Amino acid sequence: MPRFISTLLPLASGFFNPLTLFGWVIFAALLGGIVWLSLRSKEYHPLWETRSWWQFLGLLILTVLGNLFIGLYIKPSSLMPPPGYPLETYGAALMIFGAIGWMIAGGILGPIPALILGLIA
Repeated sequence: MPRFISTLLPLASGFFNPLTLFGWVIFAALLGGIVWLSLRSKEYHPLWETRSWWQFLGLLILTVLGNLFIGLYIKPSSLMPPPGYPLETYGAALMIFGAIGWMIAGGILGPIPALILGLIA
């Protein structure tokens, strides 16, 4: 059953997911696609002024805070650890305001700032 969490700070669990060679190839292909699309979209960039830098800084702070605070913790009852690893099973945290910063940046500042904030998120 989902439960409300106010912050991710006390959850200090590490992420365990070893990638195989196929996983690394897919990761490299996706990263290459992101870089290629961001370089092709130069005509969609608005001109940056001093106000744009302040907006980017505010959205950066909003992105970090949105990913740390106010979310749902979902742990299914049938969740099992990976075979051969004596780990405690953790659920997933769904941060409600996690995407607001980079979505607003995509509309106001353009695709490259949204890409940077999305990578930080």
